[in-house]
Amino acid sequence: MALTKAHNRMIEGSVVNVLDFGATGNGTTDDTAAIQAAINSLSSTGGKVHVPVGVYLISSPIELSTGSASRSIILYGDGTGQVNNVTNSATVISNSANTNCIVIRGLGGDGVRDLSIIDSFSGTRTTGNGIHVNRAGTPNGNSTFEVSNVHVADHYNGFYMARPVLSLLSNCIARGNLNHGYFFDTDVSGSGTSVQFSSCWAQGSGVDGYNIDGSQYILFNNCAVDNSGRYGYHVDNSGGVNPNGVTFIGCGAEGNTDDNYNIQDMSALSIIGGSSVTSSADGIHLVNVNGGFIAGTKLSSNTGYGLNIDNTCTNITSVSPNFISNTAGEINDTGNKHVGINSADAGVISTSGTVANPAYTFGADPDTGLYLLADGTIGITVAGTRKYRINASALSPSDSKAADIGSSTYPFQNGYIYEFIQGEEISEPAAGPANTGRLFYKDNGSGKTQLCVRFATGATQVLATEP
Repeated sequence: MALTKAHNRMIEGSVVNVLDFGATGNGTTDDTAAIQAAINSLSSTGGKVHVPVGVYLISSPIELSTGSASRSIILYGDGTGQVNNVTNSATVISNSANTNCIVIRGLGGDGVRDLSIIDSFSGTRTTGNGIHVNRAGTPNGNSTFEVSNVHVADHYNGFYMARPVLSLLSNCIARGNLNHGYFFDTDVSGSGTSVQFSSCWAQGSGVDGYNIDGSQYILFNNCAVDNSGRYGYHVDNSGGVNPNGVTFIGCGAEGNTDDNYNIQDMSALSIIGGSSVTSSADGIHLVNVNGGFIAGTKLSSNTGYGLNIDNTCTNITSVSPNFISNTAGEINDTGNKHVGINSADAGVISTSGTVANPAYTFGADPDTGLYLLADGTIGITVAGTRKYRINASALSPSDSKAADIGSSTYPFQNGYIYEFIQGEEISEPAAGPANTGRLFYKDNGSGKTQLCVRFATGATQVLATEP
């Protein structure tokens, strides 16, 4: 008696294999119907679809789901190989149509893993995203998904996401896509929230590597972008929703045609660590950003400024950025919107500006601030008038109770001395104004130090001579 071959799909809840539905993976046979049939065979709660090593030609979009919040479908392969370098160790989806490749429409946590998507369309591509996330028929609907270890090359957008929530993209590559590598889209009726990009890379995008249009609580962790046709990372509200709470940790950007980071019309921005180098414009350019924090970021060899802060920004702080040879200058802050702590090669607060007009300021008065001059002098200016100037070069680090409280040019006023006064021998000072006396030390001509006081009349009284 002949036996019937059993397939995994006969077992409820097991992984289905596209080969069991007629897919070939030979790179020339149209496998669209077979892959879709494998997906459609899953139960109402979803399941996993395995796409083994091979090249799977498709001619229309592969739809993971129909918008159900309870149906979760995972489409996974056996590895990515190299984008546009197909090997026998990769699962490759070859998109021969001028349309989207893999479409996710659910809220149940659909996912795509461990495969590459390449372009085999014979004409000039004008549309079609590698991964397209958008809930059909629900303009206000959000989508929840996970995409991991997926490479997309030469599509319109590599990864397109409309209003994603609680979603993750990890270890993904977008290379040579015509518009954006990653496009986080929104509109006036909704926005995405709580999405993480982890160890993703955008290379050679036609416009932006990452375009984040309206968002809340978005994290970029250890991501990279280079050689984009416009910006590396671009965040704005062109869809009508102001972004809020976007954080970059340990991310890199280099060689982009415009700004490496172009951040607009948002609040609560953080850029921590990483580097922004060799852009043809600014390393970081902020426009109408309310509340920005930049810490420990390398800003080097950009044609524009290392950090360019527009007059429309408020409450921008940088801590220990590493500025190196930015052509236009290290920081541009014409609106005095920025407080810099240990900026560039300074040791305390800010590094540029004049005595009367420090570039980095505190408070509402743009001429009020604490600044550091090139000679190591710390100054405090209030309303455009220099109030205090302290030169720390005479401070003795070996004596814990020594304190340099001024200089001969800018003496202290109403000062308090802790435990003792220490001074150095000087030439006899000029007499002060009426009703004053000037206490000083001088050499008596025989190598002995004398403590003296000179009165307004010009008379000098020796108070004590070194024994």
